[in-house]
Amino acid sequence: MPLTKINTRSLSGSLIAGQVPALTGSGLPVGSAIQVIHQSADTSGNSVSTTSSNFSTAFQASITPTSASNKILCIVSCSIADTRSGDQLAVGHRMVRQIASGSDTQISSAKTAYSNSEFITLHLRYINSPAAAKMVQEQTFNILDSPNTTSVCNYKIQHKAGTTCTTAGAYFTLIEIAG
Repeated sequence: MPLTKINTRSLSGSLIAGQVPALTGSGLPVGSAIQVIHQSADTSGNSVSTTSSNFSTAFQASITPTSASNKILCIVSCSIADTRSGDQLAVGHRMVRQIASGSDTQISSAKTAYSNSEFITLHLRYINSPAAAKMVQEQTFNILDSPNTTSVCNYKIQHKAGTTCTTAGAYFTLIEIAG
């Protein structure tokens, strides 16, 4: 492929402030990424454990949409573990969204291969119960959310345990998508 030399003598003048239009989120086509928030939810390497059979927040990250018509693509991953002395290990995880200081709204599905309503993301059952067992796996959520707000949105991983559940190594990527 031949190289082309640009004649710079024909280029003259300079750009004056105000002649170049500012590109804002409202000027981007539908489906464009407006902003990206990527963070390790726990930079110190700690884990969060629970023994409760009720959901509690393990980790969270926040984004503030620039338009109420935009969507938020949530890509979240974490490591989960359950330790149990008995015949079954069961852990439940879900994603919720909290707008400003409001209440939590579930945004992930309760349906899993285990159950249609229990959010069970990790389950192991022994035929002959050993003394104790521990199981570890990665959990990933990919959710396109429509928060319909320009207030801060807090996205949270919540967990519950059969006996003891530990969540660690959480990473959040929150992408605002032009609607």
